[in-house]
Amino acid sequence: MFVKAKQTGKQKVTYWDEDGSAVTHVGGNWTWRNQNPRNIGGGAWASRHGAIGKAGRFAVFPDYETGRAAIFDLLQGPNFKNETIWDAIARYAPTEDHNDVKRYRGFVGKVTGLDPL
Repeated sequence: MFVKAKQTGKQKVTYWDEDGSAVTHVGGNWTWRNQNPRNIGGGAWASRHGAIGKAGRFAVFPDYETGRAAIFDLLQGPNFKNETIWDAIARYAPTEDHNDVKRYRGFVGKVTGLDPL
């Protein structure tokens, strides 16, 4: 199991196992390299939810399942649980981070069948 990770070059994230062996993810996108399916930011919250490092401003998780569990915890936590899908999307993927909020809302509505309002 990976216990530590960090960005080791442009589009490179290296993971270290308990025995000191290393694996490097090269290329792809942030979510794949960081095993962070929704690009959760790095920091104390991410560390408490299993992150083992940071690459750029994003958390790096030891595996996809841990990253996926973190996003569910985030969206069910106090910062999002009482918001509409409409409002949560704007907070989670703000336009100032170059997200197309309108498109994202439409996508979530289409995939889930839920009315984002």
